[in-house]
Amino acid sequence: MPKDTRILLLVIVTIAYDILGYCYFIIGFTYGYLILQKGFSYLFVGWLAGWQGDNGGLLFGRLWGRHKMAPWISPKKTYEGGAGAVVFSVATMVLCCALSEVPYCSLVLPSFTLLQYVLIGVVGSIAAVLGDLFESLIKRAADMKVRKACL
Repeated sequence: MPKDTRILLLVIVTIAYDILGYCYFIIGFTYGYLILQKGFSYLFVGWLAGWQGDNGGLLFGRLWGRHKMAPWISPKKTYEGGAGAVVFSVATMVLCCALSEVPYCSLVLPSFTLLQYVLIGVVGSIAAVLGDLFESLIKRAADMKVRKACL
């Protein structure tokens, strides 16, 4: 990697650390407060949206992935995989909305509207893809290939 590109990546990572550090702090504590007030179901829905988004991204990326999203950061991440993440996450959230009316499922799933569930799916999957790209950017800037080595 050329020296100018490496310096640019380090500057981007430094700025991103500052900005995202505040965002993680504020969003993390807000989400934590919601979980304390409303219960486990909010955590479960967020986790489920991200998990199914990752599954959809992997499936769509492997089957139809042709257009690289950011090859200099994450060479295997494709736009088709990103679209698959959104599709799977939203489909899972629509299913959660339907299941939230079932008596025993309502113990685990909050009673959101369909629009709220769809927004959770879209925002959650996009945030997961951007988080993956950011993690890859940090690994590239640190010149490490494995996440364990970063930790």
